[in-house]
Amino acid sequence: PLVIVTVLALSLVECLLVLPNHLSHLPPPDHVSKSRVTLFFDRLQKGVDERFQQFVDGPLDKALNFAVNAPSIILAGGIALIILFMALVPAGILKVQFFPDVEGDIVRATLEMPAGTPAERTAEIALFIEDRGREAMAELQGTQPDDAPQLTQGIYRTIGQTSTRGGPEGGSTTSGANRAAVQFSLLPGDERPVSAATFEEMWRDAVGPIPEARSLVFASDLFSAGAPVSVELSHPDAITLTRISEDLMRELSRFEGVFDIETDQDAGLQEIQLRLKPAARTLGVTLQDVAGQVRAAFFGDEAVRVQRGREDVRVYIRLPEEERNSIVDVERFRVRVPGGEVALSEIADVTFGESPSVISRLDGRRVVTVSANVNPSVVTGQEISQQLERETLPNLRRDYPQLLYDFGGEQAEQQESFADLGVAFLLSLIHISEPTRQYC
Repeated sequence: PLVIVTVLALSLVECLLVLPNHLSHLPPPDHVSKSRVTLFFDRLQKGVDERFQQFVDGPLDKALNFAVNAPSIILAGGIALIILFMALVPAGILKVQFFPDVEGDIVRATLEMPAGTPAERTAEIALFIEDRGREAMAELQGTQPDDAPQLTQGIYRTIGQTSTRGGPEGGSTTSGANRAAVQFSLLPGDERPVSAATFEEMWRDAVGPIPEARSLVFASDLFSAGAPVSVELSHPDAITLTRISEDLMRELSRFEGVFDIETDQDAGLQEIQLRLKPAARTLGVTLQDVAGQVRAAFFGDEAVRVQRGREDVRVYIRLPEEERNSIVDVERFRVRVPGGEVALSEIADVTFGESPSVISRLDGRRVVTVSANVNPSVVTGQEISQQLERETLPNLRRDYPQLLYDFGGEQAEQQESFADLGVAFLLSLIHISEPTRQYC
């Protein structure tokens, strides 16, 4: 907007002040110049004017008469050209990036470790990523002249919280001991000789893959309308849904120019799961009764609250630490039943399992989102999404008939924008046709 306002302001000055001054010095129409140079340009101008007038009286006049006398042919030809140009995009002949990358002054790396990772381990990986970023920046700084300013203004490392980039719906913040973010604040774009995307690529190459990390995403753009490739998968069975998401991620890894493939589904935290045996029914206990007693013994049960100023101090009672620090202690735990006590292992099966930390639902259905980033110089998100819709996703639906899928991220924003543009286009046609009809 600043550039457009400046150009329009200068254009206004040119039209109101400069141009009238120039026109006021023009000679009258019947003026005959005595200078050879002026005579040459007069003849040149007269020749161009004659040729232009011949074009207006000849081909242009015939074309206008034909257009007025045969409007159906002109309309059909225009529609045919529109259809032809619109077909170039799905055919892949014309590549389109609906949301072009807007470079920012901050390059960030967002790290997510598996659920349950302690903050200390997350901090170690984040420090490793920061050190590799410093090395990449030092290498990039070495390519600049000795008197060049430092490209970095600041380096920040955050443990326990990550923020997404802003977009049409704004950004969001996620907390957890398994999350971290490292960002390099660079010089303003008009002062640094290298782009932020160049440093982002060097930083990504310097870090390399981190098998322990659940996801690691690098970004240098100012805002994001969502992942270029984002597929929302839904299936009634949670285990099958996990398998489908893994198959889709494997298929995405085969495309050239696709990277930062991730899913919003995590393995979750490990937990102890109880399942009652048939003998428990004869004792008159339910799973809720058993789970409540186990939780009170190992986690604690609130006994009393003490008011201290504006705060409540809760006092919990639980087993001593030496009696609740192993799985054997759980199996040996004595459960109260009508008429006495029995060992937990006698009335319930104790097994290890995993519980997801986050469950996403859409319209009541459990949803897993698989997303990826792309290199626009190699392939666009729209091309990948179209290929997934033509080949990959139909094959997955054939293997898993109950699979439902939809596209999100940048593709969803694009579809919504095109829908709004279509309505606005029709309204603009109505608005334009009304004054034209009145004029005619």
